[in-house]
Amino acid sequence: MITLNSSKHRMSFFPILLAGLITACSSAEETAVEDKNHGEDFRPYLELITSDFLKEHIYYFAGDEMEGRGTGTEAKERAAEYIAEFQENLGLTPAGDDQTFYQTFELDSRRLEHIAFHTRKITGEDTVTVDESELRPEEPASYSRIFGGEHPAEGKIVFAGFGAVDEERGVNHLDKDVSGKWVMVFDEIPTVVEGDTLVSPDYGSQSRFNEVMFRKGAAGMLVITTDDPEVYEQESRNAGYEMKQPVSLGLPYQSSRDRFQGAYMSVSPKMAAQFLNMEMDELSEKKERITADITGFSPFLTDFHLESRPEVIDEVIEQRNVAAMLEGADPDLRDEVIVITAHYDHLGIGAPDDEGDQIYNGADDNASGSMGMLATAKALKQAKEDGNGLKRSIMFLHVAAEEWGLLGSRYFSDHPTVPIEQIVANINMDMIGRWDEKHEEKGDSSYVYIIGAEIISSDLNEMLDLASEWSADLELNMRYNDLDDPNQFYRRSDHWSLGRLEIPFIFFFSGVHEDYHQPGDTPDKILYDTLRERVRLITATTVEIANAENRPEIDSQEFLRRTE
Repeated sequence: MITLNSSKHRMSFFPILLAGLITACSSAEETAVEDKNHGEDFRPYLELITSDFLKEHIYYFAGDEMEGRGTGTEAKERAAEYIAEFQENLGLTPAGDDQTFYQTFELDSRRLEHIAFHTRKITGEDTVTVDESELRPEEPASYSRIFGGEHPAEGKIVFAGFGAVDEERGVNHLDKDVSGKWVMVFDEIPTVVEGDTLVSPDYGSQSRFNEVMFRKGAAGMLVITTDDPEVYEQESRNAGYEMKQPVSLGLPYQSSRDRFQGAYMSVSPKMAAQFLNMEMDELSEKKERITADITGFSPFLTDFHLESRPEVIDEVIEQRNVAAMLEGADPDLRDEVIVITAHYDHLGIGAPDDEGDQIYNGADDNASGSMGMLATAKALKQAKEDGNGLKRSIMFLHVAAEEWGLLGSRYFSDHPTVPIEQIVANINMDMIGRWDEKHEEKGDSSYVYIIGAEIISSDLNEMLDLASEWSADLELNMRYNDLDDPNQFYRRSDHWSLGRLEIPFIFFFSGVHEDYHQPGDTPDKILYDTLRERVRLITATTVEIANAENRPEIDSQEFLRRTE
């Protein structure tokens, strides 16, 4: 999910030979490098990974007939069967439960019937009800659900401007105790205005959400998304529509503390204006004034108190990961396993966009990774049939319910179908088929974001380095490869389920774009030639790890500290 600090990074291949080495030592060094690089033998198999193959499978897998592969839907189960059938026809070994391709697990599901809101104004000893409304499917209310909301929440309302925090620029709109309170903010954070950077572009809505809900402990957030009542009413109807789908999924054995307990809501312009003691048409002026003096704004407590009371229906649904194995060729190393992951679920059918499209196809997120993994499996299987099998074994793991909190990969990591100590590394591909705004503006798609590797394991980083030399001419961009990245991408996809167990990983990613989690994420927008090159790099990296003399070791003490 799907929004910094490191510059571009293109890794070097050959080590620099010191001038004073004798000829024999130089030859030994060169031979060692050649032994570690497997490009000459394996490069022909990368040619099996083609744009046409990827396009054919993505157009089906992310087509309208797959209805967005929503968790808990029949369409998502058809997607699982599509993958399993491909794996079986390819001749891979089942690696799920009971010698099947499926690992089955249950999820607790919550569905909202409605949310009742009660707003009061408290002035001294006086309490007056100012609004009572209920959000139901197709029925708008004064508040609309964006995320969460299935647990009761109540508290006073704090107005926090944009909710922005950038200490370097003197901005702190959360400089107040908001624990147990609702925090109301304007939606779009003004990062760069007329060429001036007001707030770091790295500080986005995800950073704000993490700060308010997890670090500050707020009861909920209220986002002012518009000052137009008609626009808000449509947003509210859409939110009500989405209540027909599950609103919360969790593994039954997980503590309720592991699940989001808060509420992330939009607020009608009428109520927002009332909280700020102004008219609706003054909201935009208020927003402009705060923007103009962004360092001078301080949050303040309003006179209003909000209580939300949801009515929920609890259910249990069954889900399936899809797992297949390609056994290694080395009798001493075949018990060691590289797990390649990609989630195959998406958001299903939801609120319509401006054109009335309700299918969230998920072509980039994550048909690109799921079908990319099929291409990798095809290439590696053909190599083995030709006598060029990899030393270590490869598990191809398509996981379910990623969009609900990495649930499928978390279940696998808690109930692995191979001993966890035999998993030497994880390669994860999620959203690798497009370009982000930065690269689209430059017209350059010859890159891939790397998350993991060098911030975890220098061994793994070297293997990626070797692979990049013989597989694809891509910029290895380390923009998000930072444990302090405010987006926290290093633990926002399925690699984290294994990474938290101190299994080194590389996450391949091409960035967030305007169609992220929108119906516009369709197959026609995938950059198929670029996707081909990224999948070839991922496949080459798998080869390097699988054939390396030693398994990669974690040598980042900071990573170990954070995963404790």
